[in-house]
Amino acid sequence: VQLADAPATWQLPSSIGSFNVTGNVSGLAVYMATISSVNYAFVGYSGGLAIINVSNPASPTLTSAYTTQGQVNDVMVVGTTAYLATVSNTAELTILNVANPAAPATADTLNLGDTGDANTVFVQGTFAYVGKIAAGVGSNEFYIVNVATPTNITQSGAFTRLNADINSICVNAAGTAAYLATAQASNQLRILNVTSKTAPTSSATVNLGATATKLDCSSGTNCTSGTLRKASLLKPAPPAQTKPTFKPRKNCTRSAQCAHIFCGTLK
Repeated sequence: VQLADAPATWQLPSSIGSFNVTGNVSGLAVYMATISSVNYAFVGYSGGLAIINVSNPASPTLTSAYTTQGQVNDVMVVGTTAYLATVSNTAELTILNVANPAAPATADTLNLGDTGDANTVFVQGTFAYVGKIAAGVGSNEFYIVNVATPTNITQSGAFTRLNADINSICVNAAGTAAYLATAQASNQLRILNVTSKTAPTSSATVNLGATATKLDCSSGTNCTSGTLRKASLLKPAPPAQTKPTFKPRKNCTRSAQCAHIFCGTLK
């Protein structure tokens, strides 16, 4: 785990701290959260989840480690609950109670479809939205899970098979639109109408010309990294619109989250 200083220009970040998780493991995801006024980094890695106290960025310390059935590809923390997207064939979505970061405990797990690995998770309100890596024929990659009761989670719905990996998901504050960064050949950015949690439908798609790898969900704006494009997605296209155009905007500034991006808006 590397911690970097963030200068005003973002051009010359510098390392201010690091932490080595025991073993020859790879860090795969990180989420920052504050619990009981203490800042923690929740780091998903090839062996599970590490909870690291980063209150002093120059000297982070391990608070606890939780071993999962497979590597953790993504993690999100809401309140005192951590949501993990894992490669386990029987627990693609794993939920932990982290009210005591020193002793994380399993709240519940859920098997989602086939053996495809869960690749990303996003929580909005009482629902978790899980994206998977494409696997068996006829299986879905997008799932909506009711997590109103973290100790008894249930699948609400799924979207028709895309036959492509879903790499990242963001959902608007109203919980009506889900933005998917995918590896689909011509629809790398897909917007779903998720007003109905049991029957999500496609609202719009955008061809970015390359695999979309990550969506930034901060400040109401999404950023697809790895494709050199940025789009304003505050107002999703209506269901009837299937091919929105991408209009460049002049004098764009570099995003704090994504380097070297091309800005514009969906019309």
